[in-house]
Amino acid sequence: ALFLHAAEEAGVPCTKGCVPLMGGATDSAAFTQGGFRSVGITGLNHKLEDYYHTRRDSYDNLDESGARITLAQWGLAVKSLTPCGTARHIFTHIEWQMKGYLAEVDGEGPEDFRWVDARGFDALAIPTAFKKYTALAREKL
Repeated sequence: ALFLHAAEEAGVPCTKGCVPLMGGATDSAAFTQGGFRSVGITGLNHKLEDYYHTRRDSYDNLDESGARITLAQWGLAVKSLTPCGTARHIFTHIEWQMKGYLAEVDGEGPEDFRWVDARGFDALAIPTAFKKYTALAREKL
């Protein structure tokens, strides 16, 4: 809401929409594939939350309890949570070490979540960094 208000104050037309799940905050390709004209804009709230993308998101600190906290913050009740192993993705400037979980949940989640069937999943623009996990998720649909 703050971003939209700032855009309005500046006289810049801006609309709210949905970005494909795991599209990334600065991954303009996902926005474009979601039907939006896009440019990467990043904002930072200096009040660090314990559940979503902070400098404390080190590989050693991410675990099942953190996944459960995040799902709860999104208003989702966990029915099952299965570890899906680790993965690594190397960019030109950084290496990601990842741990994945497959969650079965009850609830709708935030209003900008979009739940899809297999066909909808196949149409998403999901970065290749997540290909191990997207393959596992696709098998479940």
